[in-house]
Amino acid sequence: MSRLQKLVNQSTSTRRVVVEHAIWGIKRLHCLGYLLRLQGGAIRDALMLVGPGLHNLRVNSPLRH
Repeated sequence: MSRLQKLVNQSTSTRRVVVEHAIWGIKRLHCLGYLLRLQGGAIRDALMLVGPGLHNLRVNSPLRH
């Protein structure tokens, strides 16, 4: 691989890890892990607002170690 390809791969990998960690954090609310099974669009939308909000609260908490 060329040096440029390695730099691009490293950048892509770094972004992917950040996104995967964010998705995992949202899925800590277990019902979001089963989101695709829900039939009601309103419930799905509400949970997708609550999940990221709780994740952000946890990540930005001053009590986090």
